[in-house]
Amino acid sequence: ADQAKAAVKKAEASGEGQTGKMLMLDVDDDKRSKTTKRAIPTPNIPEPMPPQLAFMFTKISPEQKMYMWNIYTLIFVLE
Repeated sequence: ADQAKAAVKKAEASGEGQTGKMLMLDVDDDKRSKTTKRAIPTPNIPEPMPPQLAFMFTKISPEQKMYMWNIYTLIFVLE
């Protein structure tokens, strides 16, 4: 988790942290949504990270997304 935080800070410092409009959060000074005034949720990541749970906090690669889509399509067709 510390490595991920360090990578985000490094990306923000170098300007690589720019995301599309869909992924940007429109928040005010209190870290609340401007439209609904609700607090932005933060994940409860355990420290230290147990090896059995690390996979739940990793991003899915495009290859994994396509594999899952193919499996879902296969299940849909077989039904």
